[in-house]
Amino acid sequence: MNVVQSIDAFIVAEMVRRCNYDVEGVLRLRKLLEKEINDRNIPLYSFKTDNTKFFATNYVTDMNHRNIHVYDDNAIVRAYRKVLWMLDHKAFPITQVFDQFNAHPNNCNRVRQNYAEIMAEIVESDMFEDIFEELTGIRPQLTKDAGLADLIRTKANYHLS
Repeated sequence: MNVVQSIDAFIVAEMVRRCNYDVEGVLRLRKLLEKEINDRNIPLYSFKTDNTKFFATNYVTDMNHRNIHVYDDNAIVRAYRKVLWMLDHKAFPITQVFDQFNAHPNNCNRVRQNYAEIMAEIVESDMFEDIFEELTGIRPQLTKDAGLADLIRTKANYHLS
């Protein structure tokens, strides 16, 4: 498998996790995260998260009352914000076959919204720098457009087929 196929597979898996999630499980996780935020006195609304590492949905859905103590404040806040985003975007069935995902036509706009969010999060992260460093041993210094992630979220009109 090459790097491009790996990223494609990652995006497809992330789409499935974000779209086809267990609503009751995510609601329970929201309560658990709210309790943890309160217990740790994390200033939720002023907390500046480190978004340089892509925070995959499986990190969120793997959290539970037995392991939540191992996550740092940054992970707790990022998980909470992702849970709120997921709950704000209704779950719907989506299937995957290799590097493609399929959904009912009524959910196409939701597919587009989730896809755009994943692309924006990739842009905000150091994913490409990390991959390049893994392949070459050299950490590149890439210049990022500070507004690109927001443009992807608000203006991107991906035509998915």
